[in-house]
Amino acid sequence: MLPSTHWLFRLHCASRCSRGWIAWHRSARWHKFGACIGREFSYELLAAVSPLTAEKLDDVLGQLTKTGLVFRRGTPPEALYIFKHALVQDAAYDSLLKSKRAQLHTQIAQLLERSSPERVASEPELLAQHFTQAGLTERAVPYWIQAGQHALQRVALAEAVGHLTTALSVNERTPASTERERRELDIRLQLATAHVASRGWAAVQLIQTLAPARDLANRLGEDDKLVPILNLTATYHEQRCEYSSTLAIVEELDALARSREDSSTFVLARWNETHSQCSMGKFQQAQRVADLLFESTTLRNMATWSIPITWIRSATVWSGPGIDSGPSASPIKLGKRRRTDASWLAA
Repeated sequence: MLPSTHWLFRLHCASRCSRGWIAWHRSARWHKFGACIGREFSYELLAAVSPLTAEKLDDVLGQLTKTGLVFRRGTPPEALYIFKHALVQDAAYDSLLKSKRAQLHTQIAQLLERSSPERVASEPELLAQHFTQAGLTERAVPYWIQAGQHALQRVALAEAVGHLTTALSVNERTPASTERERRELDIRLQLATAHVASRGWAAVQLIQTLAPARDLANRLGEDDKLVPILNLTATYHEQRCEYSSTLAIVEELDALARSREDSSTFVLARWNETHSQCSMGKFQQAQRVADLLFESTTLRNMATWSIPITWIRSATVWSGPGIDSGPSASPIKLGKRRRTDASWLAA
């Protein structure tokens, strides 16, 4: 059986560049630092983690660029070095013992934290990757979360989902504790936001993210986070026309609103209930729900809820005494009712 193209390429690189490769090995074992840094690595960063003097480092890097394994852009100390091919980097990286890799990744991450705060702020995924490869999972998770947040802010949605999914995976490798569960809950809430933005409210990935988050919030007693989780879950079911599931969640929101004496949760419950009743064509039930909301005069002046309350008002234009919402309803009668009740929206 012929070897894979991947290994043929590695053998070709090794044979073609053997003279430079051997010289590189004889100079010092520092050369694999570059492979740990990434496909591209700067002279400045390499000099900081290498045990070689500046003179010796310049000499070895000069030998290396002559072999064609690595290209140089610029001049030291501002030079940037780029591996000719990702497989060349892989070959150098794979030749390291795992313990040595972890040590180098730790050195690189700590150096970046100390000397490049601007880069850390703009590329948190870089440190996240190094800390993950170093096995320092508790250090890595916050950077993966930060990377996901940055991607969301840039509306790089696929990237955000990727970073936050990695954050979940790495978080699972940290020691079991209440703190780990709280981190997971926070990550899942942000990942749910990314799924909604990238795939829509009815995406199955949304409920796969929210279901464990709901269990965590209940177990940890995090009612403040349970409310948005329930609201997102209710909207997911409503968008999939699973109205019975939505109304069951409305009951949970009502229970939370009563136990917390929380008017915001009460409004969310009415929002989801009215939306579901209208979607099912039960306009008179939607009217009763709206009346229940408007009985609470304190809510009428809440600017935060102006949009959902306005939507509920507009939805109830279709309802009211004597309106027929069945299949025999006359479009003319419905139109008249809508015009007659338009004053509700201005109330």
